[in-house]
Amino acid sequence: MTKYFASDRGVRAVDIEGARTGVKKTLKPDSKGFYNVESARDAKALKESGFVEASLMGVASAGTGHICGGCGFNGFFKLCGRCGKNNAETGSD
Repeated sequence: MTKYFASDRGVRAVDIEGARTGVKKTLKPDSKGFYNVESARDAKALKESGFVEASLMGVASAGTGHICGGCGFNGFFKLCGRCGKNNAETGSD
């Protein structure tokens, strides 16, 4: 399952219509504002409409958190959650 969010927080529902079948589907956000999508077709439709896939990689900015010198993972802690490298030793903040 993939999560998407709209750039406009005012969007409360999205109607998707199949090009060949004409079948209509309405997607509504969960309590946090994310649209949970299980179908690749629905994901493609949301991307084409300007929706953005939610990141599950930790923090979004290199100015916050710690980038691992070993694997490049951007996380919240100096001890990498992916490879276990202690980034406090390298001075990489």
